[in-house]
Amino acid sequence: MISAASQTLAGLLTQGLSQIAPEQISFAHPRMWQKDKPGLNLYCYHVQETDLTRSSGCRWYDLTFLISATDYTNLGEQNLLSDALVMLSQYQRLPDAVLDRTLQGHGSVQMRVFTQAPSESILFWNVLCAPFQLALHVTLTVPYHLPSQAVLMS
Repeated sequence: MISAASQTLAGLLTQGLSQIAPEQISFAHPRMWQKDKPGLNLYCYHVQETDLTRSSGCRWYDLTFLISATDYTNLGEQNLLSDALVMLSQYQRLPDAVLDRTLQGHGSVQMRVFTQAPSESILFWNVLCAPFQLALHVTLTVPYHLPSQAVLMS
C-alpha cells in the first residue's frame, strides 16, 4: 500500500508537471537523496490507521509524504515546489482512474497538502538529520485490503 501510494503521487506529479520525468523522482530518505540534478523527492515518513470505514474487508491508513525539490538554483527549486503545490492543491480527492491499480476499487482517495510552522519544520528536519529546506507535506488516505483471516495455532 505504501509503494502504491508513492507510485500514485509520482504519476500524478509527472503527468501534471511538464518539467519532471519519472526518473527525476526519488523516494529516498532526504539525507540520502542525491541532489545533483533537478527533481522531486517523495519520502513517506508517517503511517497511521484511520477510523474511516467505507467498505468491509479494508483498513484505511493516512500516509504522509515529505515532498522536496532540487534544481541547479534556489529559485529553480522554489519554482518546482511552487508548481507542485499548485498542481496538487487542485485535488481534494484522487479519482480511481489516477490511483495505482492496487488502490483502485474502493472509491476516490482523500489528499491533503499542507506545510508546517517554521519552528516545527526546523525540528522535523533535525530529526531527519538533513539540512532544512522548503518542502510540502501530502497526506493520502488509502485502503489496505485485508487478506483472508489467518488462524494462529497455539
